[in-house]
Amino acid sequence: MTNYKTDGNEYMGHLQEQLVALKNTKGRVGISDLEEIVINFACFEILELRRNGVEDLFIETNIINSITKAASQLVPQYDDSHAAIAKMQIPMNCDWEGMWEHLKRYYLNNFNTSI
Repeated sequence: MTNYKTDGNEYMGHLQEQLVALKNTKGRVGISDLEEIVINFACFEILELRRNGVEDLFIETNIINSITKAASQLVPQYDDSHAAIAKMQIPMNCDWEGMWEHLKRYYLNNFNTSI
């Protein structure tokens, strides 16, 4: 999943795939599901970088901005207020010691994917 490109196109495709997969699992998805996908996906991307020895605030900020922008382009209801909350929550979640374990459970439970 991890890439170092932050133009948003790859992220938009990945967000769309996760929304479709979640809809197939749950039957329907709402804006709260997209919020959760955005936050968890951004955290995954950032933590993967860190696990590979890359700790760069500029890159992390670009990832967050690109993923929230992709979400707003994909689903217009995901507006600036949703993005602002994600932009505050993602760095805090990434600094939480238990985030990687949370992501492992999240991806397994929601997408049947092991990370």
